[in-house]
Amino acid sequence: MSALPASDDDDHTVRTTRVHFGPLVGNTPVMKQLFARLERAAASRANVMIEGEAGTGKELVARELLRRSDCPSGERTTIRCSVAPASVGGDVGIAFPDAGVVFLDEVDALSDEAQASLLHVLRSAGRRAVPGRGSVRVIASSCRDLRAEAAAGRFRIELYHRLAVLDVVVPPLRARLDDLEILLRELFPLESQAPMAPHVLRRLRARPWPDNVRGLASWGRTNLPSTMPIAPMALARRRIVAQFERSYLEQLLASSNGQFSLAASRAEVTPRRLDALLDRHGLRTCAIGRTSAVEAPGDPD
Repeated sequence: MSALPASDDDDHTVRTTRVHFGPLVGNTPVMKQLFARLERAAASRANVMIEGEAGTGKELVARELLRRSDCPSGERTTIRCSVAPASVGGDVGIAFPDAGVVFLDEVDALSDEAQASLLHVLRSAGRRAVPGRGSVRVIASSCRDLRAEAAAGRFRIELYHRLAVLDVVVPPLRARLDDLEILLRELFPLESQAPMAPHVLRRLRARPWPDNVRGLASWGRTNLPSTMPIAPMALARRRIVAQFERSYLEQLLASSNGQFSLAASRAEVTPRRLDALLDRHGLRTCAIGRTSAVEAPGDPD
C-alpha cells in the first residue's frame, strides 16, 4: 500500500510526544508518523484513501477527517459500499450530494459496475464544481491494497487515482506492539489503572492479532477482568456501567453518522447530557456538530 510521501514535517512529528489523532491513540514511531500525515490530510480538501487491514481503526480515521473537513455549504454523508447496489449516486439509499464530504466505507467491495457508476458520479461532480463552493470531497476506506488491485485489473485505475489523491495506511497491531498497554488503557480506562503484569504483556506480544485493535478489544472484554483483583461491588458496578455507556455511545454515533444532534435525539437525552458522556469516554471528537448544540444553563441532565 502506498502512503503520503515523507517530509521534514513528518520527521519532526515523529520526535514529538503526540499520542492522539481524534479517538486514535498510539505512542510508537509508526503511529506518530501516521498522525502527522493525517494532520496534513485534515488540513487539505483533497480526496483521501484510507487503507489498512480489518480492525485497525480506518473508520475512526474517517470520522475524524469528516469532522475536521471544511464543508460549510454541504453535508457529511456515509455510504456503506459493501451493501450498496450496482450503481452509486441517486440510485443508492443515500444520495451522493452535490456538495459536502462523502465517506465511502469499504470502497474495495464495489463491483465493476458500481465502480463505473461511481467514476461517472465523480466526473460529473468535478464538472459541476465551483471553486470554493459546491464541491464534493471524498474520503474512502479499503481493506485491500487498491494500487495492487488496480494493477491487477480488479479495480478501475482512474477511479483509484481520483480517490487516492492523498493516501494513508493505518498500520496493523503487530507493527505497533509497544502500543498494547496504551490501547488497553484507552479501551478499558477503569480496568487498566494498574500497570499490566509483565507476563501478560509478553503473552499479548506473542499473539498474531489478525483482527488488530478490534481483536485486542475483544480479548480485553473477555480476559482483562481476570487479571485484576476482585473489586468492591460498587467499583465493579461502575466498571460495567462504563463499559455499557462506551459501547452504546460508539454504536449511537455510528448509526447517526457522527451527527451530534441526531445522536442526542435518538438517545432521548439532552445535548448537554450527551456532551458530558462523550467527554467522559473520550469520544468527543467523534461527534460532528457537537459545538452547535447549545443549551441554556440550568437545563436538566
